[in-house]
Parts: sequence; structure tokens; C-alpha cells
Amino acid sequence: MNDPAIAQMIREVLAEELGKLRTGQGNQAAQSSGPETLTVSVGNDGELQDLVRRVLAMAATPSTRAALETGKTVFRLQGATTNRAVEPLAPQARVSDTTIERGVMSERMVDRLPAGTKRILIGKAVRMTPLAKDRLRQRRITVERNDS
Repeated sequence: MNDPAIAQMIREVLAEELGKLRTGQGNQAAQSSGPETLTVSVGNDGELQDLVRRVLAMAATPSTRAALETGKTVFRLQGATTNRAVEPLAPQARVSDTTIERGVMSERMVDRLPAGTKRILIGKAVRMTPLAKDRLRQRRITVERNDS
């Protein structure tokens, strides 16, 4: 599966689809006939890396990014057969802050924080276990103590 012809075909298909998205043709087709499907073939690490770069380039445009996030643009593997429909991705919850006023914060409490939490605000009376502190560091969550 390390065929340069396949890699070239992927490049052409993605270039064509990106061109449609930039001119708005892809959006009209997606609105009228369901999700826009981009067929891709990934046979090696280099092709996978190329695909990731192209998806990142697509995500740079807000409307295209929204289509990717909501499932209006979907990817299918070339030659793959499937019996189930592709379900749109649920939008990621963008939680940035969580507030805790009192009590003891444990590792389990940290694990139950919503995905996307970037910062927690804790009250003066909140104590944290060492494992909770470790888990917060692992998840890259900053802690700000409210001294009032």
C-alpha cells in the first residue's frame, strides 16, 4: 500500500474538495444532499501525516471547521464498506472554569471535572489531596485560590 499513485490521487481529491469548500460549492452540496463526503486512502505514515496537515488546513477556515465539527463534512476510507451511517460529532463542550467553595478536593473529584476544564477557582477553605494536585498537573488545569 506504499503506492505513489494512491498518494497522488489522495492529494488530487483533497485539493478538489478544498477548492469546492473555498468557493462555497461544497457547502451548497452538503446542504442539499446531506453531509459532504471526502474519500481518503491512508496506506502509510506519510499519507496519514499528509491527511492530518490537510485537515488542519481545512480547520483554519471557520465555516469549514464548523462543517467538520458538526459532521456536515465526513471522511470515508477509500474501498471501505460499512453498514452503519456516520453520525455527526457532538460539539465539544468548551468548559474553561470550575468553582469549588469548600471541602476537600480529591483525585476522584478532579477526574469528574468536565473535559475541557482549563482552570478551577477554589475558595479559601478548600483543601486538596496530593493526588488531586498531581492529577490537576497531568490534565494541565490551573488552580486559582479565591482569598475573599
